[in-house]
Amino acid sequence: MPTYVDENIIAERYGISVHKLRRDRRRNEGLPFFRIGRSVRYDIEQCEKHLKEHCNYGGVYSHAKN
Repeated sequence: MPTYVDENIIAERYGISVHKLRRDRRRNEGLPFFRIGRSVRYDIEQCEKHLKEHCNYGGVYSHAKN
């Protein structure tokens, strides 16, 4: 069953600032998310998958478009 969390949980879990998450959303970059009304939610499984696909060998998150 999917686990949906808010930006504060994601920021704490992955060491990403809430500001960066918001900036990435405005730019249509970064972790996958969805909205329920005005609330933003992240699916932990989708975030894990995204990070595995976009981390370099040092474990550093990079979402730059190639």
